[in-house]
Amino acid sequence: MLAYLICLRGASASRDEICGNIFEYEDSADKTIANFKIILHTLKKDLEKHGAGGILIHSRNRYSINTDLVTCDYFDYLTGKTTTQNAYHGEFMVQYSWAEQFIYMLDSIRGESYEE
Repeated sequence: MLAYLICLRGASASRDEICGNIFEYEDSADKTIANFKIILHTLKKDLEKHGAGGILIHSRNRYSINTDLVTCDYFDYLTGKTTTQNAYHGEFMVQYSWAEQFIYMLDSIRGESYEE
């Protein structure tokens, strides 16, 4: 969930959007919502434990991150910091199927194009 919210770069997402992306293969809506609640609770607890509770923003079924409190190579790459320009080589969070939607943006920054 945190990785997904980081990829959104501060834009908010609803519970349904988050669930639709990170639990895309779950059959039961009730089970999906239960898993979401568990992950959200665990994420909040872990962030607080590490003094980073302010990273997660939640308001009226919208979730996002405070990008002012997050430093990561993904943000550095997107803003063109020279120390990270060689960090991306075409693979991005391959363990998450939802991350594929962000590869096209990363590739366009890298200067690649796709033929259909």
